[in-house]
Parts: sequence; structure tokens; C-alpha cells
Amino acid sequence: MRSFQYHNPTRIIYGEGEYKNIGKEVAGFGSKVLLVTGKSSLKRSGYFDQVVSSLREAGCRVSVLEGVEPNPRLGLCLKGAELCRRERIEVIAAVGGGSVLDTAKTIAVAALDTGDVWDFFLCKRKITGALPLVTMVTMAATGSEFNTNAVINNEQTGQKYAIHSEHIFPKVSILDPLLSLSLPADQTAYGAVDILSHIIEGYQTAPGKAPLSDRIAEAAMKETMLWARRALDAPQSKEARGNLLWCSSVALGGWTWNGWGPTTFHAHTIEHEISAATNCAHGAGLAVVLPAVMRFHSRNNAAKLAQLAQRVFGVTRYWNDTAEALALRGVNGFKRWLASIGCPVTLGELGVEETQIPEYARKIALNPEAGELDAAMAEEILRFAVG
Repeated sequence: MRSFQYHNPTRIIYGEGEYKNIGKEVAGFGSKVLLVTGKSSLKRSGYFDQVVSSLREAGCRVSVLEGVEPNPRLGLCLKGAELCRRERIEVIAAVGGGSVLDTAKTIAVAALDTGDVWDFFLCKRKITGALPLVTMVTMAATGSEFNTNAVINNEQTGQKYAIHSEHIFPKVSILDPLLSLSLPADQTAYGAVDILSHIIEGYQTAPGKAPLSDRIAEAAMKETMLWARRALDAPQSKEARGNLLWCSSVALGGWTWNGWGPTTFHAHTIEHEISAATNCAHGAGLAVVLPAVMRFHSRNNAAKLAQLAQRVFGVTRYWNDTAEALALRGVNGFKRWLASIGCPVTLGELGVEETQIPEYARKIALNPEAGELDAAMAEEILRFAVG
């Protein structure tokens, strides 16, 4: 097992009806609040008014920033930061999916910064502070409620990059299954893919042996697949929605990779370029890219992917199987499972033509987080996703 440090200061509050307590939690960090939400789903569900009432009953003065879209835009983040400065906002409350939370995190940083916030995404400067953030998630997917990450689309440059900083750990995150009962089937499926990708990407590239972390990761993967299927079959199941929410938090909360050593997240890096260009849902893009990345790694880490195939995807090992053959059967089985829950599994389904692959690969290699992922490697992976 490799050396590691682990720290996660976010307080998680889980339970049905906990959304009513958001005002009390936010008020502990300030009385001037910016509420960040999506376009309309929170209002349609009826929870928007209840959230605002909870904040006001706790003595908060509420400013509202609505309209966060999937693949959240930098422009709205800058608008939110200016609103924070003008209204002297003390704390941000984010209620929505990962896009809302990532927008709120970026606003929290930009509100206290006097420079170009995009510098942080380009790794030109380090984040030195942020407004306190309280989150309440309506969709199991990104795990942004329990980690240091945020991904934003710069609509001016066409780049979709990430920031990572301990300053953007949420102070408190509320997981209430009631808020995700109205989530459509496609978003439920795409969210599950995002959860799985957060675990699989590190698992398959881990250089160190950490048996307990492997088992935690495998359990989280199996539970995600189980509860995703149940949520699709019974959308009003509070049990299924609640378990998916916790799977999402655990997947990217840091627990699963302790002792693994440095890992890579090539599927996310590649998908960010695709969704920046096509505006596809993040989970839809991952459903196409992740099996291709797994196939690529089946050559250099076949034993780990063979283990994954047997322990998670239920693949039987025969006496004459090589590790790579077993790994590929696991990848193919996973791809069939993705299709069975309604996900795209080829680039063509996302509107990406094979002739565009070299240009996508070139742009992917420019991402500050690409690391060893050069254009040639990205192109090879993308060609695995053609059909």
C-alpha cells in the first residue's frame, strides 16, 4: 500500500425531510446568502419556495442566482461573483445537481479574487480562499458535495477545465432523497455513469496494491449499479434515490483510493472536450468514453481489470483465459449494461464523426490535467469508441 493522507472536513446530513433545515445550516456561516439554483426544476418540484422560506426563517437575507445549465458556463459564475461583491454576500447556498454546485464553488472563489478566475483553471495561480458553501444535492452524480473539485465550461474559449482546492470543500452538504424523486430516467442513468467513472478510473490505473480500498471501490460500484437499476424501475423509490446519493458522495470523497498511489482520470479529461463541443450530458459522454479508456488500459493493467471483471461485472474465468481476455470481456459486459440503462455507447450517438477525432485529440492534449495523455493516446482511445 502506498503512502497517503486523507482529510475531508465536509459535514454530511442525510435524511428525508432534511431540506427543511437548510436555513439553520446556512445561517451558521452568515446572514447574507446567495442561493444558486438551476433553470426551473427546483421550482417545478415546489422545493424552491420551501428552501427560500427556510433561509428567511433562519434570519437570512437571500439573493438568488438562477439559470445554471448542464455543462455550467463561466459567464454565469462571473455574474454571481459580481453579485456577491455588490450584496456583500457572506455564504453561498447551492441547491441542485453537480453543475449548480460547481458553479457555486467557482463563484465562491471568484468573489474573493481580484484577478481572472480562469487563471485557476489554467493552473496559472493557486486558490487562496473562498466564501463558505453549503450544498443540497438534487441528483446523484458528481459528488461535488463532498470534494474539492469543480468543472466549468468557458464559453469564450471553448475550454472545459477543472479546479481543485481544499478551499472549496463545502462546509455542510445535505442529502435528501425527496429532492431527487422527480429526476428523469436519462439523468438518473447518466448520473450513475458519472459515479461509476469516478471509481473505475482510479481503480484501473492504481499503481499500488491496497486491498481494502479495492474492496470499498468494488462495493461502491456494485451498489451504484444495483440502485441505479432500481431507481430506473421505480423512480419514486426513496430507498433507491437515497442509496444512489450516498454512492455518489463516497465515490469521489477520497475514501476509495487511499493507498493506491497516483491515478489518472483520462475518461473525464477526454469527455470534457467532447461535452464542451457538443453540449452532451456529462454522463452520456462518459458512457461512450469510459469503456474505450478501460479497453486501452486492459493492455497495461490487465490483472486489475480482470479482477474488476470478476468481482463487479460477474465474468467467469476459464482455465485458458488470459488476464487481458478476461478484462476485455468485463469491458464488453459493462458496455452492454450501459446500453441497457439507456446510455449512448458510441461517438456517433453523441454527434461526433470519425473524421473529427484527430482535432478532438489535439485539443484534449492541451488540457492542463492531461498529463501523459498526449494526442496520439487520446486518438487511439477515441477510435475505440467509434463502434
